[in-house]
Amino acid sequence: MDKNTGFYMEIEPKVFYQDNKAITVFRDRGVYKNENGYHTERQMTVDGKSFYVKSFFPSISKSTPTDQLIKLIDNDSQNK
Repeated sequence: MDKNTGFYMEIEPKVFYQDNKAITVFRDRGVYKNENGYHTERQMTVDGKSFYVKSFFPSISKSTPTDQLIKLIDNDSQNK
């Protein structure tokens, strides 16, 4: 494992198929599915500090990733 980034540097994940969808699996993260969507969990080490990262991807999204990014940029520019 790269001690600075926390990645195993694995470039070829295992691929599983469920409900006609491909799910990639890397050694350094877990992917879980429930009725609300998918979430990933992983631990990372950056500059000697450990972090636990959890991301959620809903099955039915209320907005697109682009919409969220634009909203974030707008909010940031308003705060300056």
